[in-house]
Amino acid sequence: MMKHLQGKFRALGNIGDVLMKMKNYDEAVKVYQKQLVLAKQSRDKVLEASAYGALGLAHRLLKCFDKALGYHTQELTIRQEMGDIKGECKAHGHLGAVHMSLANYTNAMKCYQEQLERRRS
Repeated sequence: MMKHLQGKFRALGNIGDVLMKMKNYDEAVKVYQKQLVLAKQSRDKVLEASAYGALGLAHRLLKCFDKALGYHTQELTIRQEMGDIKGECKAHGHLGAVHMSLANYTNAMKCYQEQLERRRS
C-alpha cells in the first residue's frame, strides 16, 4: 500500500513538474494539490512537506507571493518538526527566493543567512 502511495505521489509530482516546465502553472497547482491531499491522507510528513514546497514554487511563479510564503512556511515547519536539516535549508532558500521576488531584501537576507547557519550545524 505504501509503495503504491509513494509511486502515485511521485507520478503526480512528475506531471506537475512537466506542467511547470510548460509554464502551465495553474494546472501544476491542481496536480500539487492532489499530491498534498494524498500526503495528508497517508499521514506522511516527508511527502506533505514536499507537496507544500512544490505548491510554494508554483505560486511564486504565478506571482501569488502571499500563498507562496504560506506554503513554504508550512514546508519549513514540518521539516523542523522532523529534524530534517537538509529540508530546512531548502525551505529557507525557498522563502528567501519569495522575499527576493517581493524585493524584501532584508527578509531574503535573513532567510539565506538562516539557510547557511543550518547548513553549518
